[in-house]
Amino acid sequence: MIEIYFIRHGQASFGQPDYDCLSSLGQEQARLLGRYLHNTGTRFDKIYCGSMKRHRQTATIALHQMNGDRPLTMAIDPDFNEFDSSDLLMNSLCKVIQADPTLAEQTRHIHNQHGAIARIFEIAEKRGLVPADEATRLNLAMP
Repeated sequence: MIEIYFIRHGQASFGQPDYDCLSSLGQEQARLLGRYLHNTGTRFDKIYCGSMKRHRQTATIALHQMNGDRPLTMAIDPDFNEFDSSDLLMNSLCKVIQADPTLAEQTRHIHNQHGAIARIFEIAEKRGLVPADEATRLNLAMP
């Protein structure tokens, strides 16, 4: 029987100048994933990965945990990439965060203070960096 695994990248670096890279938490998520796959005996015949940096980082870290230094070839395919609009949005939000010291401080606690994300989107919307309907949609998705 054929099994296909779809694995999303680890947490990206929200609020940083280069959003398209894993945060320290994202790196740890990739390590834990790789250890889990190793411990469960999961093996892959083929590996496909998007071309974004966070995709390649997640796959590389996880595969190293699974296989050690034994090389595995990854096929890089940009068709697995996310929509560019989300990266453009995050880069715009980064500018908003950097311009407001209180928001920059709040992003350090973004994972346990969800009000920070709502405030960031509110300010971005007022500055015209995020369309109102997109800000509303993204805020509704927040826990």
